[in-house]
Amino acid sequence: MSGGRERESARGKLRDWRRIVRKQEASGVSVSAFFQVQGLANSTSYFWRRQRRWRAAGRSDSVSSRNTRTAP
Repeated sequence: MSGGRERESARGKLRDWRRIVRKQEASGVSVSAFFQVQGLANSTSYFWRRQRRWRAAGRSDSVSSRNTRTAP
């Protein structure tokens, strides 16, 4: 797959997950209950929520941001 297609695919996936996370937040139902009904793994939900927060904070590469955490 070319780099352009991969980026486009990642953007589409992020857009889809944003929609799902917003839907869960608006539902008032717990993450666990919502994702169980949807047939999705809770861990996936938490991953995408973290991605969303990192992107909102202006971090372009959330995975490397997580790996470069400094010790207290």
